[in-house]
Amino acid sequence: MVSLSDRESSRLTSFPILESVVETYTRHIKIGDSEGYVGAEVMLAITRPFTPAEDAVFLWLLIQDKAHLLDMVPLADGRDYIILRREYETQSMEAAFAERRRFRDAMTRLPKQHVSQECGIG
Repeated sequence: MVSLSDRESSRLTSFPILESVVETYTRHIKIGDSEGYVGAEVMLAITRPFTPAEDAVFLWLLIQDKAHLLDMVPLADGRDYIILRREYETQSMEAAFAERRRFRDAMTRLPKQHVSQECGIG
């Protein structure tokens, strides 16, 4: 079973914005100017308050997993940056971390571009 040590857990909850920035998000939705992201440990919503797009993003996030609010920061453009901690009810912690690992592996397997000799490089 995957679990965070007490030290990691306290570090992550003390800095939810930092945690949300370094998270690898494997699922994403964008509706209008509102967006939702699902990672292995946190979910992120960037939404314009009191709009149908905000409602749709939060409905999508609730379908992904149950979560509780960690932090909310108003942005200069009028949207809110909302960080939620996953509670692993619809997906186990092990499955969430395995999904992140598969996503990272797939990202590193992208084909490399090759420069031909015709360009005079190489």
